Amino acid sequence: MKIFNEMLAKSLPVDGIMLKMKALELKNSDAFVASPGWLQCFLKRNNIVKRKRTHIIQKLRENYDELVKEYFKKINEIRHQYNDNVTFVNFDEIPMQYDLSHDSTLSLKGKKQIDIISHNGSKNRFSLCPAVTSDGEVLGTLILFVYKSQKNKKTNCFRQYPKKFEKFKNSVIPLMIRFNPSGFNNEKIFGEWVDKVLVTLWAKNKVGPKKKLVFVIDAESFHSAQTIKDKLALMEIDLIIIPGGTTSILQPLDVALNKPFKDQMRKIYTNWLTKQVMDDNIEEALTNTGYLRQPTTEDLLEWVRESKDKMKKDHILTSFDTTGITNSDKQLELMEKLKINFDHLLERLT
Repeated sequence: MKIFNEMLAKSLPVDGIMLKMKALELKNSDAFVASPGWLQCFLKRNNIVKRKRTHIIQKLRENYDELVKEYFKKINEIRHQYNDNVTFVNFDEIPMQYDLSHDSTLSLKGKKQIDIISHNGSKNRFSLCPAVTSDGEVLGTLILFVYKSQKNKKTNCFRQYPKKFEKFKNSVIPLMIRFNPSGFNNEKIFGEWVDKVLVTLWAKNKVGPKKKLVFVIDAESFHSAQTIKDKLALMEIDLIIIPGGTTSILQPLDVALNKPFKDQMRKIYTNWLTKQVMDDNIEEALTNTGYLRQPTTEDLLEWVRESKDKMKKDHILTSFDTTGITNSDKQLELMEKLKINFDHLLERLT
């Protein structure tokens, strides 16, 4: 409890993993394992509670039911036409921040004001774009960092990449790293990913199982741009767009994979942060202005690589099954779930 109070006094974020790690360091018996039960009792005994942000559900179009029926119809027709000899590919974009701490912190019960020290670059962001197949394969992950081109006074040319990341600019496997001013995906970068990652999958499929390839993706405008359609048509890959507002229920990555991926990233980050703030060298973990030092881009790349490697094949297969892509029996259940969400949203708006 002394350590917890010291962290609160320093306005540092606290979570259960940190408390369990410190308890294991201080244990007097080898039998003590800092179990989840011990943590719950510790929190209750000391009146410690968790604070968390609220979540806003997605908005659905009024004609969402027609769009979803058409979406499932396309999937079912392709599966029937090729006797289920089909590989579906799903791609998504996850906005991330360098500050990967949880949306909640532990605090004493009844305390009204919660002061937390943030990173010196807590608003710095990047984007993760994972991709998986219905065969359980993880494809090359696209990572986008914010970087504004800077003019070199000697050559009068614009540098497109930081010097230390020149080695990453053309890399694909296991990570494809790109930089742009916004840090978000666009038609050009997405086209590069298709050219490098999907073409590789297509070439392997051509000499291997020779399955029908189908790209299932959300309704972001550049995903269905003509340049992208042309690239997919050359490889005879069908494009199916998931209806807008339904990805939280119909997109495999959204439903079953993005959260575990981010949780693994946060777990690695928490271990990294704990080593800084709970050791005696706390001053080294802070900048001159009193902020927590943010992880380096190299740290983030290593964490993404590690989190990507921990994605399990059975979880990937389940994600396509539970979203009705490889299991037609789930489709009516999912449509009913969407209807409940839509009715609930209408209630909140009226």
